Amino acid sequence: MLLNEKEIKNSQKKLAEISLKIEEKSSWHYLGTDQTRLKIIFLFKFYKEFCPTDFSKILNISISAVSHRLKLLERAGLVKKVRMGRVICYMITKEGRRFLK
Repeated sequence: MLLNEKEIKNSQKKLAEISLKIEEKSSWHYLGTDQTRLKIIFLFKFYKEFCPTDFSKILNISISAVSHRLKLLERAGLVKKVRMGRVICYMITKEGRRFLK
């Protein structure tokens, strides 16, 4: 099937409209390539918030490895930092909940 000029322009316009969604999904795909990041996200199904030490104990990995993964998830907008006194914990965002669906 060959598209005419009008169909091509229309397709380009539609693609431009959803480019942010495509970018978001591709970053989610990258996040999904690491099983530990996925485990971190899915643990939020069971608890409202987690501290890096909680993840470290549950996943049996170092706190620095957990922190690195949480930073990536935070940059992607799936989790957010919450200060609880002197401790920093993480909560899942609306985008993170959509990721879980």
